[in-house]
Amino acid sequence: MSSHDFRLAVAGNGDTPWNILDQLSKDKNELVRADVAYHKNTPLSTLRQLFGDKSERVITSLASNKKISNNSSLVSQLLQNKSESIRLRLARSSQTSETILEELSLDRSESVLAAVAANTNISMNSFIILDRCQSSIVKRILAENPVIAVLPSKHAF
Repeated sequence: MSSHDFRLAVAGNGDTPWNILDQLSKDKNELVRADVAYHKNTPLSTLRQLFGDKSERVITSLASNKKISNNSSLVSQLLQNKSESIRLRLARSSQTSETILEELSLDRSESVLAAVAANTNISMNSFIILDRCQSSIVKRILAENPVIAVLPSKHAF
């Protein structure tokens, strides 16, 4: 096993302790840093440092980390990112809050809007915004979302 493969395996191991993950967050290989960014044991301080990473893969992995998705100020930082893949990852995540989904329901990307429409954390406000969308794809996905039937509605169909 090469040194790179070993570091990648350690970064992806669910039992790796936080102090090792902190060291691996500085690895020269973006795949190792991306695994650290996603890892459940990575400390918030290390995750904050990874926000400065130049790799889109690392930033995209941060968007899937539960510690990030539960921190509204860090999620807001991710929403400001110009990368569609990062916003798409947030829109798809079951950890993304209703508030963040509402912000994402105003996105320009049809892919992001479709992911928000499919997310089971969707709020009535997001539903109303997406229902006004011109995209037939987004509207179809929205109609198929199982939580739509249980949302409290004052919205006239």
